[in-house]
Amino acid sequence: MSPLENELTRINGQINRWRAFEHALFGVAALAGCWFALALLDLWLRPRAPVRLSLSLLLAGAALAAGALLVRVLSRRRSPAAVAALLEHRFPRLDNHLINRVLFAAEAGRASPWLRGYVNEPVPGWSSLPLDEIKNRRRRRAGAAAVGAALLLLAAPALLYGQAWTVALRRVANPFSTLTPPTFATVLGVEPGNATVIQGDPVELAVRAKGRAGQEVILELTPSDNARSLIRLGSFDATGTEQLFVHAVPKLAAPAGYRFRVGDAWPTDLYTLTTVPPLAVAGLEIAVAPPAYTRLPAATVDALTAAPEIPAGATVTARLALNRAAVSADLAIGDGGVPVALDAAAEGTRWHTTLAIASGAVMRFTARDAHGTRLDQAVRFTLVEDRPPAVRVTAPASKAAL
Repeated sequence: MSPLENELTRINGQINRWRAFEHALFGVAALAGCWFALALLDLWLRPRAPVRLSLSLLLAGAALAAGALLVRVLSRRRSPAAVAALLEHRFPRLDNHLINRVLFAAEAGRASPWLRGYVNEPVPGWSSLPLDEIKNRRRRRAGAAAVGAALLLLAAPALLYGQAWTVALRRVANPFSTLTPPTFATVLGVEPGNATVIQGDPVELAVRAKGRAGQEVILELTPSDNARSLIRLGSFDATGTEQLFVHAVPKLAAPAGYRFRVGDAWPTDLYTLTTVPPLAVAGLEIAVAPPAYTRLPAATVDALTAAPEIPAGATVTARLALNRAAVSADLAIGDGGVPVALDAAAEGTRWHTTLAIASGAVMRFTARDAHGTRLDQAVRFTLVEDRPPAVRVTAPASKAAL
């Protein structure tokens, strides 16, 4: 490659850098406009994480597209003849000397001595060529104006929205930011949150919050067995004062979801109320083993349908089955008896114990679950007293002296 061709290759790189700068100005302006539009969407819609990620991906996609265009402009290759033609067009005073030398140089090996001499001669005016005039100054001025307008567009909403605008810009630029849009209303707490409720019991749903006077608080309640309903709980009486808003559900028959809408704050998380049936006895067996000397047979009685007969001194095994798990269970004999803890089985749904019964007329079972519910079950029984033996003489039939 001749020195002239090397110089034309260098000029090609310089032209590419100038063109890339001109494209970059409009690219920055376009990215700023895209950022402005996406920040407006974030400010107005206040989206959650999935939509926020989509907004950020759009901005990142625009930046990648602009970067790819700049790389393409920077890496554009022109042949020495193409660069020479570009220079000839921009600088007519070269009078085709440059393009002729480039084209003739390709044939220099087979050309006449005169042509080779022509190719090796310096191009008239080449060393003083003002290459800076290749820059598209009109485009540069337009690009700078576009960048200025875009920056002004990014800054202007801050005069109207204040901190909310800068937060929106940062949220779009970083989808993993924990920043939340500033609001007048603030949720301080929700009760009971995610909770388990005994089916048929009442439950109170409450939110503690601060807000601007007049802002409304709404409960969104969605029972699984009914349509969603919006319940207005009231509005703030004063600005910046903490208030408690409560809604009482008199009887929760089925699972439900709920959340609160407090003024201009984001809706709270969706909480779930799970219902469980009241703690109940599913089965109760009493196994009676009379004292051996009585020679009475052992018996097992369904205590829910029949009252067992228990010989005094008998060993009794009580087996209690519940409809769901309990955390504790005990058994007391009579009204003042000392409770005896039952042993758990089947993950707390079955309980049993063995004890001797010498007195009393009622067994009192008590069970408690993890929610504080208490179950009381009384089982009456008949205590068969141990009477002294009776002797009857069958022979001789007449009176006899013993």
